[in-house]
Amino acid sequence: MFNNIFQIIKKNYSFIFLLVLFWVSINTGSKYLNINQITEFNLSYYFNLLRAILPYFILLYFIFNFNKFFKKLDFKNHLIFLCFLLYGIIQLLGLIYSSNNYNEHYWVVCLLSLIIFYKNTLSRKNTDVVNIIFISNILFIFIIFLIFSLIILKENFFSYNLLYHSKAFTFELVGEKFPRSSGISRMALILFFFLTCLYFSKIFKRKINYLILFIISFIIFIVLLLQSRTTIIFLPISLIAIYLFFKFDGYKDQVKFTIFAIILPILLFFIYPISKNYIIEKYEIKTESMVEDDDKVNFLRNDFVLDVKDDKYSDTPNNFNLTSFSNNRVDAWKYLLQIFFYGELNEEMKNKVRKSNFVPPNEKLKGNLKYFIGLGPQSDRYLMELEKLTDNLAKSNLGPFGSHASNAFVYSLICGGIFSFSLFLIINLVLIFKIWKTVKKLNKLNLNKNYILISCIFIILFLMFRGLIENSYGVFGVDLILLLSAYTVLEKNYKKNYG
Repeated sequence: MFNNIFQIIKKNYSFIFLLVLFWVSINTGSKYLNINQITEFNLSYYFNLLRAILPYFILLYFIFNFNKFFKKLDFKNHLIFLCFLLYGIIQLLGLIYSSNNYNEHYWVVCLLSLIIFYKNTLSRKNTDVVNIIFISNILFIFIIFLIFSLIILKENFFSYNLLYHSKAFTFELVGEKFPRSSGISRMALILFFFLTCLYFSKIFKRKINYLILFIISFIIFIVLLLQSRTTIIFLPISLIAIYLFFKFDGYKDQVKFTIFAIILPILLFFIYPISKNYIIEKYEIKTESMVEDDDKVNFLRNDFVLDVKDDKYSDTPNNFNLTSFSNNRVDAWKYLLQIFFYGELNEEMKNKVRKSNFVPPNEKLKGNLKYFIGLGPQSDRYLMELEKLTDNLAKSNLGPFGSHASNAFVYSLICGGIFSFSLFLIINLVLIFKIWKTVKKLNKLNLNKNYILISCIFIILFLMFRGLIENSYGVFGVDLILLLSAYTVLEKNYKKNYG
C-alpha cells in the first residue's frame, strides 16, 4: 500500500510541491503588494510578500509549461471549473470598472492558479492522484490545527477566560495574526469527518482505531471549547448522518463510538474550566485583571445564544437582540445590499451606523454596470471601512458590522455583480446535484470502504453551509483549497458511475 502511494507521489511530485506552495501562501493577501512598503526595510513584510506572490509563480509555471498544463484544460463536462473561471474573470472586469484597489487582482490570480492546478490533477490518468492530493490537504490541516490548538490551550489554561476569549487569538506570527476560533473550529470539523470515515473503514488494526477515536474525542472537545456557532450547529447534523448511514459492528461498536465522539468530549468540556479555575485558585496563580464578564462561572460565551435585551441600534425595544446572535451579519448584509443596489444607505441604516459611533458613507455609489460585473475582489471590505465619529486623528476603521460580507453569496454579488452571483449559485446547485446522484449509489460504493469519498461529501456540505455565514470558498483560502480538492474526488467517483 505505502509503496504504491510512494510511486504515485514520485510520478506526481510537481503537483505535491505546487500544493505546498499554495498552503505556504495562505493567510497573506493583496496587502503585501503595496509598493510603498517595499522601500521600508522590514523582514516580516519581505517574508510575507514572498509568501503572497507564490500563486503568481505557480501561474507563471503553468504558462511556461503551456503544452503540458493547458492542453488538458478542456472544460467540457466540467461546469464547476468553468463557472469558477468565469467567476474570477468577471470580478476582474469589475475591478477594472471600479478603477480602485488594483492590487486586489491578486485574488483572481490565486483562483486561476488553483483552477488550473486541480483541473490538471483531475485529468491525470491515475485516479489515485486526486486522493493523494486530498489526503495531503488533510495532513496540512491536521498540522496547522494541532500547532495552534496546543498554543491556545497553553495560553488559556492559567487564565479564567473561556477558550473563545483566549488572548492567543491576538498573537502574531511573522506579522500575521493567529487563526480565529472559527477558523480552527472549521479545521477541527474537517478532521472529524475524515477521521470518522477512516475509523469506519476498519483498514487499520484495533490499536490504531482506538488512537483514531481518542483523536476524535480531542477534536470534538476543542470544537466545543472554541464555541464557533457555525461549526457547533453543523456538528449534531453530521453525527445524526453518521448514525444513519454508517454500519456499526454491532451494539458495542455503536456504544464505543458514542462514548468517544459525544460523551467524553462533553465531559471534558465541563471538566476543563472547572479544573483550570481550581488550579489557579489553589496555587494562587496570577492572572490578568481584564477578564470577560462571567467567564469564571459560565461555560458558554455571553453571545452564544439570543440576548434578551433591547436592540442598541433601534429606537424600538426588541425581545431578542438579533444583531448579537448573528454577530452583526444580518446588518452587514443589509448594509452592503443597500449600497450596492441603491448606491447609498436608507435613514434607518444610517442611524444604526451613527449609533455605533461611525460616519455613514457620504459619496453615493454610481453606475449601472456594477449590477452586472460588481466592484471587484474584496470590494465588500472597502465598502465596510468607515471613519469613526470621534477621534478624527485615527485611521479608517472597520465599520460596525464587521470586516467583510460574511456570506459567500453576498460576497459574489458585491464583487462580481449578478453574473458572478449566478455563477456561484450554479456551482452550489451542481455540487448538490452530484452529491445527491452519488449518494444514490452508496450501496454500490460500499460506504464503509470509500472513506475518502464520504469524507469529501461531508466536507463539501459543511463548506457550503459555512458559506451562508462566511465568505468561505467565495475567495482564495483554506475553504476553497479544500472544496476544490473534495470536488475532484467527488467528480472522479461520479464519472465511474455515470460516465
